[in-house]
Amino acid sequence: EQFILKSLVGEEADFLRDMLLTYFEHVSKHPQTLLPRYCGLYAVAEKGRETVISVEVNAFSSQCPIHERYDLKGSVIGRMTREDVKARDAGHVILKDLDLTRQLPLGDTSRTLLLHQLKHDCQFLENLEIVDYSLLLGVHHPRSHRDSKQQ
Repeated sequence: EQFILKSLVGEEADFLRDMLLTYFEHVSKHPQTLLPRYCGLYAVAEKGRETVISVEVNAFSSQCPIHERYDLKGSVIGRMTREDVKARDAGHVILKDLDLTRQLPLGDTSRTLLLHQLKHDCQFLENLEIVDYSLLLGVHHPRSHRDSKQQ
């Protein structure tokens, strides 16, 4: 669960290769970035067919269990998870913007750091003319974690 493998189409792989130096500079300058953490890009050939695979750190890999997962795009169009999807995979479903119906408490310092990093990451994406991106959010319920450890 520490890494995620993704297959990429040709254009995606080319774009990733082209932006790699700029990406590395951004991640080096902003070590708390919320952007994906790329670990590798591989081409695998089998029977004359090539597949390009990226390896990323799993954003939801944590020492604490993640109880809720969200893919936030800042939009309302089509941004609610269907009830049948929620019911089918309740523990691991990735929810959308309109499924987040409450405020999540952040202290002032955490809020300031988060907004500061979001500003830098969005500027980076804007400079690369990337317009379709989202924020992955994992929510841990400390009481649930404590309760399961005591059992």
